[in-house]
Amino acid sequence: MSPQLVGRRFAVRASSRELVIHLDGKEIARHTRSYVPADVILDPAHARALRLSREARHQLRAGDVSVEVPDLSRYDALVGARS
Repeated sequence: MSPQLVGRRFAVRASSRELVIHLDGKEIARHTRSYVPADVILDPAHARALRLSREARHQLRAGDVSVEVPDLSRYDALVGARS
């Protein structure tokens, strides 16, 4: 599944032949079941998105970016507010 869905709750239906995954009542994935020990089936696009999200997590930390606090008095002037 897409890494964007990490942390969400899913309903998984497993049969002897396939896995079906639902999110909010909607089917989002259907895969043939594998009985190979430690077999991982990974969509290349999902693998790339997962790698990028893991890399991005380590790029910025709280306080790394400073944002200038804007002067909001010009909005007061536009609406004729008095201080």
